[in-house]
Amino acid sequence: MSRKTSDFFKNLLKAVIPLLIGVLILWLLYRNTDINEIKAILQQGVIYEWIGFSLILVGLGHVIRGLRWKQLLDPLSESTTKASNAINAIFANYLINLILPRFGEVSRCGIISKCENIPFTKVLGTLISERIVDIISLGLITLFAFLLNWDALHAFSTQEANLTSGILSFFSSVWLYVGCAVFVIVCIVLYKLFRQTLFMQKIIRAIKNMFAGIKTIKYVDNKFRFIGLTLFMWVVYYFEFYICCFAFPFTENITMQQGLFILVMANISIIVPVQGGIGPWHFIVIQCLILFGINETAAGTFALIVHGTQTIMTALLGLLGLLILSVRNKKKVS
Repeated sequence: MSRKTSDFFKNLLKAVIPLLIGVLILWLLYRNTDINEIKAILQQGVIYEWIGFSLILVGLGHVIRGLRWKQLLDPLSESTTKASNAINAIFANYLINLILPRFGEVSRCGIISKCENIPFTKVLGTLISERIVDIISLGLITLFAFLLNWDALHAFSTQEANLTSGILSFFSSVWLYVGCAVFVIVCIVLYKLFRQTLFMQKIIRAIKNMFAGIKTIKYVDNKFRFIGLTLFMWVVYYFEFYICCFAFPFTENITMQQGLFILVMANISIIVPVQGGIGPWHFIVIQCLILFGINETAAGTFALIVHGTQTIMTALLGLLGLLILSVRNKKKVS
């Protein structure tokens, strides 16, 4: 088997296996649901204007993320990074993640590296900085959401006792920390043994470039704008989900703090490396809605419509972004 064929099958498996897992979870969630009940719910007066408004916010959220990323990229470029390139790379990022989970982030770094002539490892460093900011932001939002919905959190952990105990046992396992320690020791030993080799010098240079990208957060022009964009982005993420509650008669009474709790739990489910959160996202949202008094069929319908429409919007924006980038690159070459 040739190397190209081998790589093709590896990438195929990376795409197919997570998708099959997501589809299996969906099947388990909806296998006992009567399709006629879903049709009846959809015919009872869904206000699609709210769904449409949420799709506009999906696009706006991606644009804000692109503008924020541009601020991290600017210190790496001799001239100012084009905002349109950063935004279209973000659009492409989310589309590629729908095909190959987690590969979109690497792809967008490659796109910007090519369009802006910045070393890939430096661009990757800005991505790491961005993710650190996101983790801190999501951590604070999660803490706030849990404090506002303490009873709901306790009820959820009781309702999903097996899931909760599984997560706790994973992070409390001594083998997790032993594995991390062994990994660090192996890296140090390999560095000591091979640091003079050309291959190791290339790795060290790549790591230095990556840290140069990470440090761009220190040199961001107008830090208040960067913080403001971060806050605005999370507000948009919140409302692109919460306003969908007004589209259905059975979720219109979901409060803002309950909506925040569901959003946070849904974001946690995205950790599972499945295309677009298919399956895990539905499971978490359905369980949270049941927790707040929504029946299972109605909760399942809500999850299907909201996730489905927003995924389609994300795919369309991604295709648009790739089209614009490809046209611009052709003009560059010519």
